[in-house]
Amino acid sequence: MIFHNRIIHLIIFLFIFHSTTSSVNPQDDLDSTVVIPDSVLKISDPSVKLSEIFKLIEHESNWTKIILLSKLAVHIADSNGFQFEKARALHINGEAWKIWGNNFKSTQKLTEALEIFESLDSARHVARVKRSLGETYRATKNYKLSHELLEEALSTFLSLGITTEIAETYNRLAATQYEIAFEEEPQKSSLMEIYNSNESFENALTRYQRLKNEIDTLKVYIQNALNFAEKSNFYEIIISTKIIQAAYFNISLEPYKALHELDNVIILIEKHKLYYDLPLVYLNKARVYSQAYLRLPLLEIEESKKALEIAKQNDIKVYKIWATTNLFESYRSLGNYELAFKYLSEHTAYKDEYREEELELNLVVQKFNYQIQSNQQVLDNKKTQLKILIISIVILLIFFSIFMMILVRKNRKQKKLLEELNDKNRIISDQNKELELSNSEKDKFFSIIAHDLRTPFNSVVGYSDLLLHQLKNNDYKDIDEYAKNIITSSKSALELLSNLLYWAKSQSGRMEFKLEKVNLYDIVNENINLLSDAALHKRISLKNKITNSVYAKADKSMLNTVIRNLVSNSIKFTRENGYVEINAKQTGDKVILSVSDNGIGMDPEILSGAFCLDQENRQSGTAGEPSTGLGLMLCKEFIEKNGGTININSKKDLGTEVLISLPIYS
Repeated sequence: MIFHNRIIHLIIFLFIFHSTTSSVNPQDDLDSTVVIPDSVLKISDPSVKLSEIFKLIEHESNWTKIILLSKLAVHIADSNGFQFEKARALHINGEAWKIWGNNFKSTQKLTEALEIFESLDSARHVARVKRSLGETYRATKNYKLSHELLEEALSTFLSLGITTEIAETYNRLAATQYEIAFEEEPQKSSLMEIYNSNESFENALTRYQRLKNEIDTLKVYIQNALNFAEKSNFYEIIISTKIIQAAYFNISLEPYKALHELDNVIILIEKHKLYYDLPLVYLNKARVYSQAYLRLPLLEIEESKKALEIAKQNDIKVYKIWATTNLFESYRSLGNYELAFKYLSEHTAYKDEYREEELELNLVVQKFNYQIQSNQQVLDNKKTQLKILIISIVILLIFFSIFMMILVRKNRKQKKLLEELNDKNRIISDQNKELELSNSEKDKFFSIIAHDLRTPFNSVVGYSDLLLHQLKNNDYKDIDEYAKNIITSSKSALELLSNLLYWAKSQSGRMEFKLEKVNLYDIVNENINLLSDAALHKRISLKNKITNSVYAKADKSMLNTVIRNLVSNSIKFTRENGYVEINAKQTGDKVILSVSDNGIGMDPEILSGAFCLDQENRQSGTAGEPSTGLGLMLCKEFIEKNGGTININSKKDLGTEVLISLPIYS
């Protein structure tokens, strides 16, 4: 009874101790980093507080504050397990970093948001983030990935039937397609040839089918964006799309159409009071006037000044920088160096201001991160205290229960413990035997590997000494041969070390494993390109006979290693002027991949030990290349891990065929 009372007293003390150390709000310091109204600061409910922060973000135009507010929202959502709100805040943060020009951080945050939305199966938000990622990749000129993400987003929005989202996505596809059509090769060169011809743009375009196809796609995107935007009165997208259309008119040598379109955009902007992109319109008009076929510098200056004035009024730094650049170039071309210098100075000042703000933002973000880490540490300490409390209570209860059980079941427990002890002794004995066997096999393995590594390295050292001796004696007779032997030995050692590294990762469980859709034609082509020099050296033909529509379900990295080893082996054991063929066919729910050659083949004794690391069952390549057996052993392990099988058919002097069976991707 006394013991029981002491336990109760100790539990009460631990609860009191915990309550006296739990009064700090981990968000207090974070909230003070950015200007947040007191009414929001005083909100204790995290979900309500998040809602208010999102409202602040919606009405905020300062991107520095948006970065900090969204980062705070991420922290609050993460601390309270609000996954949807965390993804939403990450999306906002990623878009803000893109506006700031930090595409790396933008990609990081948007990718994290995408993963969360995908786990929540939120189709609309997944598509929105993909659209934002597409924009970020467009900014980095990765047009292929940008286009893929935007098309995926469009497909989702079309299936959901959300008109505004469809319009905005078509608009971004149009922007990306514009850059693909006119800023990538070979289209860019084709465009210059059209400009230098004496024909009209449309007539000359018929000779450049690829450029014409890209322009036709651009027109479709522009028209679709306008159609869907007009259906929903989405004037921001109508304005943006018409600016893209005007840019197309300008580049296709229709300046007056471009100017007419931009004047209509100005009317729309004034009518609907959407002034943010007004400087962009004037800058586009200035660009039209600057073209060589029009060249009206005074009008170019007039439009650039309009853009600069509005950009100054609204403090839009990117447009201030762009406008002053235009004015500097225009006045310089007119020979008015005084005004050119004036606008160059303004341009430099704006860029310096931009850099200073970026530096200030980075410093604030670092401070913000430090505060988050500090507060997280406080939270972690409190969680640790709570865990200690719970563990202490559990330990005390367990101790009390065990104490009572020992008194009641002492004899039975002793008998049971003896039985368990005997069982454990047997298990330990079995484990010791397995460990001894494993150590023996490992010693053998490392002995073989050490021997295989010593051979190429001895060769490298030997030929290097000879090479050095020849150079000292100014004897260049055999230098080429020595160098080739050094390269061959080095490549052999590198191949062995690469396979050894993959094997070590596999054995230690550190190799990532991810089943995905793998295009067999593409992955075989990559490895043929990689090994083409080795094949060319022996005049061996490498043939990829796989069609471009065969897909397997496998870990791409592992399958890449397997194909590289198999093709490398075929090259190694095939004579000069031979061939290596790779083919694949679908059989039911499997894909059969074959790597065949007309090399020296294997006799039954060597074939039986093909997947074993054994020095006795080896043969050298046709050019004396060493063989370790580690590559085939690694292939077998990787294929089986991917749910497949591997078999070898081979006859001495008739060649070898390796057959791999993998699940088909459906």
